[in-house]
Amino acid sequence: MKKLFNVTVSYDFVVEAEDDGDAFEVALQNLHNAIRDIPEKYIQILVDEGPYIWAHGWDGDCIPYGGDGNTRTKDYEGVTVYKDELNDVVAEQSKLK
Repeated sequence: MKKLFNVTVSYDFVVEAEDDGDAFEVALQNLHNAIRDIPEKYIQILVDEGPYIWAHGWDGDCIPYGGDGNTRTKDYEGVTVYKDELNDVVAEQSKLK
């Protein structure tokens, strides 16, 4: 049975901009192009198998990437969705064998 994982992806690229605020905006506008252009060996991917599913903005109604396209986070076996002390939605996943 598949289970949920938190995945953090980081990579470096260069933008041309007026200042750091503009650089942030230019980076956001070019994220998809940059990740397509960067060789995989330069992309860092960190995988965390929980027990917490904590991606910002992720809640029980979200459908995880790589799944069947229909099953929502809250519908996975062993997953409990709740809000933390900052009122962010967190899903807790029990250890599945």
